[in-house]
Amino acid sequence: MKAIFLCLWASFFLLACSGDEVCNEEGGCVPVCREGETNCSGACVDLQTDPSHCGQCGKTCSHSCDGGVCSCFPKCQCVFANGLWWCFHPTACGRACNETCAAWGLAPVADTEAWFAAQDTVAECQAVSEAFGLGSVVEVDGYGVACLEDAWGDHASDSGLIAPLTCSSYADCPSRHLTEMDQGWISCEADTNTRRSVCPCE
Repeated sequence: MKAIFLCLWASFFLLACSGDEVCNEEGGCVPVCREGETNCSGACVDLQTDPSHCGQCGKTCSHSCDGGVCSCFPKCQCVFANGLWWCFHPTACGRACNETCAAWGLAPVADTEAWFAAQDTVAECQAVSEAFGLGSVVEVDGYGVACLEDAWGDHASDSGLIAPLTCSSYADCPSRHLTEMDQGWISCEADTNTRRSVCPCE
C-alpha cells in the first residue's frame, strides 16, 4: 500500500499528497524521483541526458545533453549562437557563405556588421564552437576570410566540423567570405586537407 503524506500548507490547510509524492520543506507536495533523477521545479529529470536541465536544473542545450554536458551528436549542421544561426554545408567542403547558406535554401545574413560583431572575440567564437559541440579551444586573428571556418583536415572521413574553429577580427572578412574561403572549391573527397565554412544564414 502506498503511503499518503499530509502536508501542512498555507499554515492552516492539510494537503494530501499522492502515493508518488512527499512533502517538501515549504509544506507542498513534490514527486518522488527515481534513482539517478533530480527534482527540477516539480519534474523528475536526468541531469545527464535532459537538454533542458543539462548538468544542473535549468541549464538548456541547443541540441543534446551527453553526460551532463551540452553536445551536438549526431553531427549538427546548424546551431544558434550569439543571436544568429550558423550553418555549414551538409554535403560539400570548400564552399563560401553564399553557397553554404544556399544549400539550406537561405542566404547569408544581410547585415555584415552584425555578422562580424557576432564572432570577432574569443568568447563569441567559443560560443559558436561550443554550440557545435567542439569545445572552447578556438583561434581568433585578422583572417581575411575565416569568419568562420573549421580546421584543415580529412572531411571525407568526418562529415562534421573539425576543431578548432577560426574566427576573424578583420572587419571586411564577412564581405569577402561571401564568395571566398581558404581551400576553396576543394571537395571533401579530393584531399585530406580540406575546410568547411561556418556561415550565419537567414
